[in-house]
Amino acid sequence: MKTRWWWLAGLLMAYSCQGCPCTEQPTCELDSDCGTDQACVNGECQARGTACLVDDECPPDQACQDGFCRTGVRNARTDAGPPDAGLECSFQESRCLNDSTVETCEFGRYSQVDCARNGLSCQEGGCHPPPCNPDAGAARCLDLHTLESCVPPVGERTDCAGNETCWQGRCAKSTGEPCTTDDECAGGYCHCKPGECPGTGLENGYCSMRNCNVDGGSPCPATDVCMGLASAGGGRINLCGARADNTCPESTRGQDPAYPGPFKRRFPVPDPANPEQYTFDDEVCFEKMPLPVGAGCAGPTECIGGASVGFISQCVTFSGTVVGGYCTHACDATHPCPPEAACAHFQSDPAGAGICLLKCGEQRQGLAQCNREGLSCKQPGGAFTILDSSTDVMGFCVN
Repeated sequence: MKTRWWWLAGLLMAYSCQGCPCTEQPTCELDSDCGTDQACVNGECQARGTACLVDDECPPDQACQDGFCRTGVRNARTDAGPPDAGLECSFQESRCLNDSTVETCEFGRYSQVDCARNGLSCQEGGCHPPPCNPDAGAARCLDLHTLESCVPPVGERTDCAGNETCWQGRCAKSTGEPCTTDDECAGGYCHCKPGECPGTGLENGYCSMRNCNVDGGSPCPATDVCMGLASAGGGRINLCGARADNTCPESTRGQDPAYPGPFKRRFPVPDPANPEQYTFDDEVCFEKMPLPVGAGCAGPTECIGGASVGFISQCVTFSGTVVGGYCTHACDATHPCPPEAACAHFQSDPAGAGICLLKCGEQRQGLAQCNREGLSCKQPGGAFTILDSSTDVMGFCVN
């Protein structure tokens, strides 16, 4: 009877605890015991905070635990103290590397910012606009969106319009906006002015800045991408492009048959210090030409190239087996292909050299397809090998 009484008492106590505050904060041993937006801290599930490496990267009432800012006790180091062992710098530390470059501390490591890309200079550890000098101009740009008067009323500020950028002391149309004259554009150049570029897919001009990342040129503003058009040859020059968004189609798929463009394109970005070196940056929304790797072509100037010297575009037919040509460019261990392609070495190539082949999984209807005469999807084997370790379950588009 006594045993039954204690069992009944335990049951009543358990029932009476339902809904108590003690059950509102679940206990845990591992992060997996908590919800997806929580972590296990001192046996309790708590909301995850922002990512961190050291306590100084968290609010004063939080500490860095397991890579996240969470409620907890900070370590003994103060905000003004030296960096933790293995870290280059302290949180929010910044310094001027030179007149145009600032180094800021990001997660315990220095990160460089090119102030000049936004028309600013490095002063006192930060990117700042040039001094207000009426002799140099009536206004200055505080940032990419704000214009400040340098003549009476000095200090008056104006926000640029939604399609404009503040550049070199004035608000003007941003990169990628339609234009008819150079003066409309913040970068000072209207590519494909009316009547200049028939059949390119640009019904209006394209606001840009020219000769980016070359000797005597300038880097694009931080919001833009330098398009290495000069690598395609044909007298082209490098231009600044606007990063593509979801409103810019990849190809003719889903578009009206008469849609001429523009389309998403990814161009090589040359290193200003060495035009033989390049990378591939974000996609831009640009005219139909030049075409990407794997697209049909009539000549090399229709294709996207690799760099302004040496690794220029090619339109190959694989010994005449491919009808319509195949856009590509040379590649090797230090000259990459775009993300949708792989660097393939053929037996006839010099050791370590190759050309870019389209990954079959990256085909785009109406743009780069592997169903043209003389082409098929193949995995590497005796005929070719892949130099850059790229893979694709569908294979690579080749003859």
